[in-house]
Amino acid sequence: MRHFKIRLRLKGSQRELWIAVRAKSVGEAIVIADNRCLERPFQVCGGIESFIQISEGEYHSILDSATSHGKL
Repeated sequence: MRHFKIRLRLKGSQRELWIAVRAKSVGEAIVIADNRCLERPFQVCGGIESFIQISEGEYHSILDSATSHGKL
């Protein structure tokens, strides 16, 4: 498995956030992120700069940060 961060945008706003996704490919990561947005006010941002492969350490850092801020 590979690790990615995917940028999401709040619909109707310029506000953005990054989520961590573990997937076999960037395409699968985008599908997973898109599925996470269903029935939520976020959408996956377009553009190649919105999908970045990251290290396993950075992946866990993003998850730890979200957990400590009560976002999971």
